Amino acid sequence: MTVLPFAWRSLVRQPARTSLGVLVTITAATKRSDAVAAAILNDAGPEVPKAALERIGRYAGKPVPPMSRAEATEYIERVGKVAYPRYAQADDSAGQKAYRAAVGIDDNGAAVGDPKDVSTASHMFGCWETLYVVKKAMEDAGYKGPEDRAKLVEATEALTEFAEGPEHPQGPKTFNGKIHQCFGIQNISKVEGGKLKVVHKTKIEDGLYEAEGDYTTQAL
Repeated sequence: MTVLPFAWRSLVRQPARTSLGVLVTITAATKRSDAVAAAILNDAGPEVPKAALERIGRYAGKPVPPMSRAEATEYIERVGKVAYPRYAQADDSAGQKAYRAAVGIDDNGAAVGDPKDVSTASHMFGCWETLYVVKKAMEDAGYKGPEDRAKLVEATEALTEFAEGPEHPQGPKTFNGKIHQCFGIQNISKVEGGKLKVVHKTKIEDGLYEAEGDYTTQAL
C-alpha cells in the first residue's frame, strides 16, 4: 500500500517503488506542479522490486477486452478486491460506516443517489487514508511551510502504526519508516447471493517482510 504519495526523501536517490499512489501523484503533479515537491512512486517507475514484478506477473498480459466505464470499474474492483470490500459487510466497524458516508458510497459500493456509478472501492480508501497520514505528520512536525519539509519527512518516518477508525477504515496498519512501507490486512471473499462476502481477513504479520534498506540514513 502506498502511504505517502509526495514530499519524501527518496525521490532523488532511490528508484520508484510500488502502488496506486503513482496515478494520484502524477495527476496532482500534472494539474498543480507547484503543489508536489517530490514523490515516491509505487508499482510503477524506472525500477520495481522483484516481489512486485512477480505479483504483477500473475495478472499482467491477460487479454482485457474493450469495456464501458461500468465494466472497467467492476474489473478494477475484481482485481483489487483484497484491499477493501466493495460491498458493506455485516460486521463493518463504525469507522468503515463513517468512511462510506463521508465519501458518498452506498452499501453496494455505488455513489449515493446513482446505483450505476460504481466506485473502485477496493482502491479509493488509500487516497483517503493518505491524507490523514500527512495530517498527522504535519501536526507532529509542527509544519508551517516549505522550510519545515525535512521535519515533515522525519515525523512521517517516526510513525509506527495506524489504528482502524474513520481515518483508516481499511483496518489497522504497521508502518516501517525505514522503507516507507505500510503493512495491513487483506480480505478474502467469495460470491454469495450475487455479492462478494468477506470470509477471511489476514493478519498484518502475514504480509510483513524484512527491510532491505533504510531511507532514514539518507541525506534530505
